[in-house]
Amino acid sequence: MGDGVTRIGVLASGGGSNMQAIMDRIDAGEIRGRIVLVASDQPAAFALERARCAGIATAVLPYHDSPSRGAFTAAILDALRAAEVELVVLAGFMRMLTGELEAAYAGRMMNIHPALLPSFGGPGMYGHHVHEAVLAYGAKVSGCTVHFVTADVDGGPIIVQRTAPVLEDDTPATLAARVLAQEHLAYPEAVRLYCDGRLRIEGRRVHILGAAPV
Repeated sequence: MGDGVTRIGVLASGGGSNMQAIMDRIDAGEIRGRIVLVASDQPAAFALERARCAGIATAVLPYHDSPSRGAFTAAILDALRAAEVELVVLAGFMRMLTGELEAAYAGRMMNIHPALLPSFGGPGMYGHHVHEAVLAYGAKVSGCTVHFVTADVDGGPIIVQRTAPVLEDDTPATLAARVLAQEHLAYPEAVRLYCDGRLRIEGRRVHILGAAPV
């Protein structure tokens, strides 16, 4: 944008607490971005209500209304383009999309995963499945990872990671809550760095550049 504010589109299927964390940092003037669209495949997703309360445009695109995953992806892409979205943020979006979206927003689409990638990632590793796997493996530390989205599930270049301890008496639910608190710090930070123009991708590495000029 000409005013230096990045136009952000959020894709969410659930409550949108990570989206809210980003919105709070935007409202505090800490992120040079603006959420211009929140799209969901779930009409009852609370993320949509969060957006409406904040005066943000929403789009409901039920997955089963589309004849194929490709058609669903095309509908998502059309909505993002119509809103002139520059950065796509996946915030608990539970639908697999085709490579068309990844290609259109290469280096401009982020996701957050509730573990320290490359461990405990990939197909089938989402939500409590991740925390169950961490506990079953006996890991002493977990956390979250914000990464750029590529065709490789959970395999894109890593932007930000934050850790959380695994306690002796943890359940998947208690570990999930501790990791979520770190997600609410990591995701806004990754978005802030992007909007400040401080991220440079070189192969698998994401370099964080020095402080943006005043």
